Amino acid sequence: MTWLFSIAARFLPGLMPAFGALLNPWILLAAGGALVGAFLYGLSVGHDRLEAYEMKVAAAGAAQEQRAQERVRHGKIIKEKTDAQNDRDLSALSTRIAALVKQLSVDPGGSLLPAPGSGAEGAQSITFDRAELDRTLRVFTAGTAALVGEGEKAVIDLDAAKRWNAERERVTE
Repeated sequence: MTWLFSIAARFLPGLMPAFGALLNPWILLAAGGALVGAFLYGLSVGHDRLEAYEMKVAAAGAAQEQRAQERVRHGKIIKEKTDAQNDRDLSALSTRIAALVKQLSVDPGGSLLPAPGSGAEGAQSITFDRAELDRTLRVFTAGTAALVGEGEKAVIDLDAAKRWNAERERVTE
């Protein structure tokens, strides 16, 4: 450690006149001007870089906005197409269910029950009113058809949602 002090003691007196020259006002003014010039040049270069970056970000943002609008537009088209198909499917199902319920509600002259057995033993073993049983079976079957129709509507809606999602994913890829 003492060798460091000996080197500093040897060269320090030789550096003192150089430190004295720094106290000259013209040298201080020139050094200050150089520092201010370097600072202003740095500001100018930084400002140019900032403007270039802002333009790149603005261009990227505009492109992303355009892609997002295109995706939204495609999404609306897909939704309208899927909704139209869903409405057609639901309408067809409602028509089928209404026809089935109407067919079951109006007695067309036939019976849901099999024909009664021939012979005396078949007629004696009947312990219920055939007409009432047939009417009850028709009401039950019509209610069951409506219930099955509700389940089928849910299946159609789910299938429409699956189609919409698959089409949306295909378009966004």
